[in-house]
Amino acid sequence: MTETQSIGNGIKTVRKQLDMTLADIAAATGFSVSYLSKVERNQGSLTLDAVSKICAAFDMDIIQFLSM
Repeated sequence: MTETQSIGNGIKTVRKQLDMTLADIAAATGFSVSYLSKVERNQGSLTLDAVSKICAAFDMDIIQFLSM
């Protein structure tokens, strides 16, 4: 599993743990549901800025997220 795949899987796991939908994350980040879905399925490109915005939507520090 690559780093990007780990991050995509981690995003999906945390989102479900927080009982959030892709629409919730999209509203909080400005990303489309389609983009977020691709990220979770490891099919979309992912930047550090995108991960940071998603972590902010989770009310989680990026370091905390990446150390999971």
